[in-house]
Amino acid sequence: MSTAIQPDSMKPAKSSTGKIVLIVFAIIFALGALACAGIAAVIWFGWSAGEQAMAEAFKSKLQANPVVVEEIGTITSMRVDSMASINRTKEGKSDQPIFVMPVEGTNGKGTFIVVTQRNRGDQIETASLETSDGRSLELSLDETTDEPSDFTIDEGDMIDESDAPVPVEAGGE
Repeated sequence: MSTAIQPDSMKPAKSSTGKIVLIVFAIIFALGALACAGIAAVIWFGWSAGEQAMAEAFKSKLQANPVVVEEIGTITSMRVDSMASINRTKEGKSDQPIFVMPVEGTNGKGTFIVVTQRNRGDQIETASLETSDGRSLELSLDETTDEPSDFTIDEGDMIDESDAPVPVEAGGE
C-alpha cells in the first residue's frame, strides 16, 4: 500500500514575522493607552487639588461672616462644583468667573455663589449664600474678613545702612 500525498498536507510553513509584528503593535498600543491614562490621572488629581485649595481659601474668607455663622454655623465641608460654576459663568451677563460651592455646616446646608475678579481668582467681588430652603442671602464683604495674621514687617528692619555696599574706587590708594 502506498500512501498518496495529499495536497493539503504540503502547506508551506507560516511565517512567524506577522505574529511578531502584531505583538509589537499590541505592546506599543498598550503603552500608549497606559501613558494617556497616566496623563489623564495627573490632570484630574491636579484639578481636584486646585479646586480644594480654592475652596479652602474661600472658606477662610467666608467663615467669619455673621450671615454664614447664623445660617450654616461652622463650615464642616465645602467644595467647588466645576460644572455648576461653568454653567453659571456662561449664564451670567458679565465676563467675571463665578464659583458655585456646596457647603455644609453645623447649623445647615447651602450653596455659596462667589463672583471673583477676572485674572485674580482669589479676590471676591460679590458673594451670596443660597440656603437649603431656597433663600438667597447677599454676604457683605465688609463683614467677610480673612483670619487675622500675626505676621508683620517693620520696613526699617529690612535694610540696615551697615548692609549697604561700600563703593570702591579703582586705580590706587
